[in-house]
Amino acid sequence: MVISSDGANRALPVVTIAAITTKKRASSPLQLVLPRGRPCAQESAVLGFHVVSIDKGRLDGFVGSLDAEQMESLRRLLRNVWAL
Repeated sequence: MVISSDGANRALPVVTIAAITTKKRASSPLQLVLPRGRPCAQESAVLGFHVVSIDKGRLDGFVGSLDAEQMESLRRLLRNVWAL
């Protein structure tokens, strides 16, 4: 999941991402569960603690976008995990 801003994405050769997994885990305040089809094909979880910058060439392609409610949940998750 790309979490860097559009401006940073245009200006830099890298993007900042939060890892996504489809492995089921117990509910955790460190992850955001994405229901099947919203936007991933399988139920997935964004891991707010696993954030890295990668070269844009490593991206596989566009999967989808979060809706407004998911975006706000992701913002809260990142604020809590990273004490922002």
